[in-house]
Amino acid sequence: MNNKLVSAALGICSLTTLNLSQAAYLTESHSANSSLATSQYIDSVYFDDSFDRDINTENGLNISQDSLHASILGSGDGTVDYYSFNGLSGQAYFDIDYAYDFGGAFDSWIELYDSNGLLLASNDDSFIEAGSFHGFDSFLGQELDLGEMYYLAVGSYSGLSDIPFGANYTLHISQSVSAVPVPAAVWLFGSGLIALAGLVRRKA
Repeated sequence: MNNKLVSAALGICSLTTLNLSQAAYLTESHSANSSLATSQYIDSVYFDDSFDRDINTENGLNISQDSLHASILGSGDGTVDYYSFNGLSGQAYFDIDYAYDFGGAFDSWIELYDSNGLLLASNDDSFIEAGSFHGFDSFLGQELDLGEMYYLAVGSYSGLSDIPFGANYTLHISQSVSAVPVPAAVWLFGSGLIALAGLVRRKA
């Protein structure tokens, strides 16, 4: 009987194990990401909390190990690039690096939309921080809702024009981890282990 209880506990453990896989920089898909409807979806499995010198707030504070972030290597093909992802509850940052003075040296422009295609915020130029060597690289901060689908468009100045051929950029998406539901699962698992220990003691 005790063996069955232990097996059940191990089964719960396998279901609540944290996904600690490291996310690598993704490459933009040019097949069909030139509109909201055909945006390149950035799955949650590509977000991690590994150190990255280029994941910063608007004040230059590195938050790479205090947030879940994904980075995409993009390049111009004469269109605007669109990406989609599911939000976490809290602050998020969208940062263009290595665009101006790198690659095709283009002046970036970014826009954030909600699941209904409503424009939430946009940015053209920002300050110079890690990863950006010119103020023409864009940076945007926005509060997000948990589970909501969001769309981010990357274009060029002015007003989200097409990215020129040959231009390159790195897009960083970082989100607060304060609302990630994993800790709740961990506490539930811990409570289950305590209850299991009590049952084993009573049967002994």
